[in-house]
Amino acid sequence: MILPQQQAIRDVLDTGAVCIVCREFELSETLRSLTRKPRMVVTDSQAFAVVSRETPEETAIELSGILGAKDREFVIVIYGKGASEDARKAFRNEMKERFPRTELCEIDGGQDVYEFILIFQ
Repeated sequence: MILPQQQAIRDVLDTGAVCIVCREFELSETLRSLTRKPRMVVTDSQAFAVVSRETPEETAIELSGILGAKDREFVIVIYGKGASEDARKAFRNEMKERFPRTELCEIDGGQDVYEFILIFQ
């Protein structure tokens, strides 16, 4: 574990939140064992493809709230190839409902390695 990962875990714990650490091949079982879906999943580039497939779609919405979408002028979401039309619609509706003053820009990225990428401005 590299220093920035250790610091991120320390920051999570210092705020009183719960931090769960697992390897990418353990993620699916770890997520099933939770009583609540995670608000954020953090990974590195080497495990991104596996982790993005296993991460619940609702996690992006929760992450938007945590990162302060309501305080941003706009949010850009880039949809990957695996993001279904239903998931896109649900994300769009949830963002508009929760953050009505934030402009949402949607891009069809079409890549296999992610479902959603969020950019806050």
